[in-house]
Amino acid sequence: MPWRTLWRITRRDRAEGAFSGRGAAKYGGRWNTKGTPLVYTAESLAGAMVELLAYFKDVRSLETRVYFRVGVDEAGILDLDPEALPSDWKAYPYPPSTQRIGSRWSEDRVSVGLRVPSVLIPESYNVLLNPLHPRYEEAVEIDGPYPLEVDGRIAELLERAGNSSETLDG
Repeated sequence: MPWRTLWRITRRDRAEGAFSGRGAAKYGGRWNTKGTPLVYTAESLAGAMVELLAYFKDVRSLETRVYFRVGVDEAGILDLDPEALPSDWKAYPYPPSTQRIGSRWSEDRVSVGLRVPSVLIPESYNVLLNPLHPRYEEAVEIDGPYPLEVDGRIAELLERAGNSSETLDG
């Protein structure tokens, strides 16, 4: 069976539970309501990094991050129909419309993964994984964690972006 490689970044101290969906269930997210466990992954490590950095508050905590390479059975991933996207799907805070889509998909256990568009990067996708799906254990292979090594220029860029008196271009 063909496998798709996905990526997930998390804090080192949360690596053991990184595929339980507990964090998403506790806080909710763009594609799930509170109480619905999902595992958010990206189709590239760079995409996972951008998703992380969009909500980043402390550059120093980059060194506490690890990443996983995740193999998922292609047959277990469903693509979200672009026609099913509500008009407010890119809104922040997360709209109830997208949360209902992901939560309903999870509850119905239609597939192990749901491929959804990234709000942050055009033409890029994330894949939601459903830890409650009956095939989850056999359809998902986890490799890692590995330390996330970030080039110092990224930390410098984030520090400059956090300084409201300085622009990113100098």
